[in-house]
Amino acid sequence: MVYSVASKSSLEVVKALNEKIIDACGTNDVPRVLVGNKSDLHIDRVISTEEGKALAQEFGCAFVECSAKHNENVGKRCLPKRTTPILMILPT
Repeated sequence: MVYSVASKSSLEVVKALNEKIIDACGTNDVPRVLVGNKSDLHIDRVISTEEGKALAQEFGCAFVECSAKHNENVGKRCLPKRTTPILMILPT
């Protein structure tokens, strides 16, 4: 689940997405990773790393920040061990 560290509304979308995933799977025990993207936008940042970590803890999932622009923490090496990427298409 990816949000922009420069957008509060993207974090709200992630919260709704997390709920949809939990509802669709019928359990909280679903492997997920919360990703704060655009960590290079220091001046535009509105969501702190601590906020992201706290939300990931609330969700019970892993957390990482990355910058696709600077290729930081991008790719399989940034995923926690035992995390299997899952693509789910949920009804809207």
